[in-house]
Amino acid sequence: MSQQLKYPFSVGTRKAQQKLARDLRSLISFVESGTNTYIIEAAEKRVLAALDQSEIPLLRTGEPGDMLIYPTARLIVEKIGDPRLREYQAEAESKAVNKHLGKEKEDFVVHLCQSAFGWHMESTGTISERAKLPIQLGTFELKLRYEDFLEVAPEFHDSPWKLINRYVDKGW
Repeated sequence: MSQQLKYPFSVGTRKAQQKLARDLRSLISFVESGTNTYIIEAAEKRVLAALDQSEIPLLRTGEPGDMLIYPTARLIVEKIGDPRLREYQAEAESKAVNKHLGKEKEDFVVHLCQSAFGWHMESTGTISERAKLPIQLGTFELKLRYEDFLEVAPEFHDSPWKLINRYVDKGW
């Protein structure tokens, strides 16, 4: 369950969420029931962390309802309707996921990206294999197909992420 809480976009997490609340109405009903109000409180803390630009807390009560904290936080942000809050929340969630992914094994990251997003990723090899690659590629543990990069690249605005500044080798 810990993996599912870290990666709310994963296939397993989305299935678990849909078992508990298949639509907006059932989500609201579920979190409003007496024993599940902790979900709203945890979701509010998640939104406040985004506003404070602090680390998003990961609540682990062991209850199945823990899976609904992220969608409840998203619901709160959408209901408020402030575009800046939406940006803060997205950035905070992104940083949290990035932190967790940095501690995962390569195989898990590749599987997560392939199953959740349909991206084509693979390892660039062991350290000794990467040492034989061009310097621009050797520093990365994973590689992403060009077309998958283009799918998400418009979201990146920093200069290092622009395609002109990226090394591309045989579609990777």
